[in-house]
Amino acid sequence: MPSRSSLAALVFPAGVVAATVALFAACSSSKSAPGGSDASTDVAVVDGGVTEAEHDAGIGLTCAKLLQCDQPCSSNACTDACYAESTAHAQGLFNAMDDCINENCSSADGGPCASASSSACSQCNQSAATGPCINDLVACESDTTVGPPDPDGGAEQIDSGPGADAGPEISCGALVGCQQACAQGDTACQTTCSQEGTSTAQALDEALVNCVAGACPATDGGACSSQGTTCSGCEEQADYGTCGTQFSACQDDKSSTDGGTEPVALHGGTVKLLVPGLSQPQVVLIQNGQAYFSEVISAGPILKVPITGGADSTLASSQPYPMGLSIDANNIYVWNSGSFSGSSSLNNSDGTVVQVPLNGSSATTLATGMVVAFNAPYLNAVTNDVSKVYFVTGGPGTAGSINVVPIGGGSAAQVLYANQSFPQAVVTDGTNLYWGNWGTFDAQGNYNNDGTIMKAPIGGGSTPQTLASNQSAPAAIAIDGQNVYWTNIGKLSAGGLPAPNTGSVMQVANSGSGTPITLAGNQDVPLGITVSGTTVYWAEFTLSAPGNIISAPVGGGSTTTLVANVTDPFGIAVSGGAIYWTDNIPNGAGSGSLWSLTP
Repeated sequence: MPSRSSLAALVFPAGVVAATVALFAACSSSKSAPGGSDASTDVAVVDGGVTEAEHDAGIGLTCAKLLQCDQPCSSNACTDACYAESTAHAQGLFNAMDDCINENCSSADGGPCASASSSACSQCNQSAATGPCINDLVACESDTTVGPPDPDGGAEQIDSGPGADAGPEISCGALVGCQQACAQGDTACQTTCSQEGTSTAQALDEALVNCVAGACPATDGGACSSQGTTCSGCEEQADYGTCGTQFSACQDDKSSTDGGTEPVALHGGTVKLLVPGLSQPQVVLIQNGQAYFSEVISAGPILKVPITGGADSTLASSQPYPMGLSIDANNIYVWNSGSFSGSSSLNNSDGTVVQVPLNGSSATTLATGMVVAFNAPYLNAVTNDVSKVYFVTGGPGTAGSINVVPIGGGSAAQVLYANQSFPQAVVTDGTNLYWGNWGTFDAQGNYNNDGTIMKAPIGGGSTPQTLASNQSAPAAIAIDGQNVYWTNIGKLSAGGLPAPNTGSVMQVANSGSGTPITLAGNQDVPLGITVSGTTVYWAEFTLSAPGNIISAPVGGGSTTTLVANVTDPFGIAVSGGAIYWTDNIPNGAGSGSLWSLTP
């Protein structure tokens, strides 16, 4: 790379940049990447007190911070260390400014910077920076992109801990998937996705975009002169034909430091990792500044963590596959699916409902001997009001039931509504119960697409009312004062897996009047759902690509993908304007996590 000019203690007017900046105090230092020595040998503290170890954990210098870091340097090694601690984006802006200054202040014999330490060179550098190179300087000062630092390899390492975001880090394939979640014409969303990509991902994506644009021109008469099936068909063919090389290079990109799994907020807000290293977390509940969740394993714990982040703590342990959770002011109610053995899709008739006090005292088993199935999500398998706990039991067929047991125990659980077809989820408003029946299967195991949403009083003794029928495997339910909302995971195969893009998100009046409203169709395995105010939120799991966190207005309207590139989103909750979700990696021991999106 070309050598960097010596710009000694340049001071810029307030109208030019936000603050006084001293640039490049070192003498004629190289912009080449540092060698094997760690940057901590040259810069002990940079960026207003941020240490080298912290930079190694994922804090990259912006271009403006790069300049501030370089200000006290008196050696080439020091300046190179600052450069090494900067993001690729910052380095690019820095290089552009430096090249501009070099062009205006020649170091050739007779040039103003033939002697880098001369006053003539310093004056020329300052005049160039505030004159012909002012746009480059302002671009550097305006840089807000943070990302992976330390091209020197980061010999000093620390644990970054939950929530540390390495900045732009997703691979090209993840970048393209993120952009596909953007609404048509939403250029701000597209830009957000691109900015989250590594420099390699951005370059590969640009090459693919340029190739496709050439194959499907937007000029008059071109395939993409207007948006529609002709354009989308041309672009799809280009991906696998004319631009196959660029497409494959993008999909094969491994430049991301974490496999490109960092979720991307498409419409503002801050994505934060609250708890990593979980084994199949499913439901998340928010109450009094705490997030409550479980790990769905054979001896699953019931856990909590502050919603601001920090260490998680265990409320109870040794719960056999704790899939469903509900909460009140004093307890969490846990629906355990029990154990499975052999080739049966049913458990060993050992499912339980357990009451776990929030104060950490001993748990109480409320119900035992439940029969449940293996291949169902059971996100809302249990709910409660002020005195009772309600829960679902039963596998495929019509032998399922909605059951009740008193809080605190003292009497056996009772069946409230029998003969239900594979009930999945139940919620209550304190007066009525609302539940979803997955539906039935034929003799060959094919799904009959006959799921239902039901309503009945909490006291039993009445014929349940069908609010919606012919639903494609209702998975989770949410309610407010007027409506019931649910996710249909989609048309099921004989193996129990839903067909891609056959799911939907639905709404119906809780009175049963009117017909159900489709809030979103063509969904790829929507799972957890919640409602807050005038907005419905859900987690789109997907089977073969990163999932999404999506919202839509109550009553219908345009959907909005709020977070893309979510690995396997499952449960979801909303509280105080923030969204929380679990990443439930199937069979991924220690690879699940709990996340939030805060305004």
